[in-house]
Amino acid sequence: MTNQKLAGDKFILRFNRTGHRAELKRMAADQKRSLNAQILLLIEAGQRATGAASQTAAGAEA
Repeated sequence: MTNQKLAGDKFILRFNRTGHRAELKRMAADQKRSLNAQILLLIEAGQRATGAASQTAAGAEA
């Protein structure tokens, strides 16, 4: 079996506070999600809350 990379963009995230990663992992486990899925969920929620998601979609259509 060959070593295949997952499709999609990759980004390295550095946590600026000790324990932040563990806190997010705990939140993810409580919701039965992976750490990655939890981070993406929080990013998307932040985008919706600030209207950034609609601005991004509008910019993609232009």
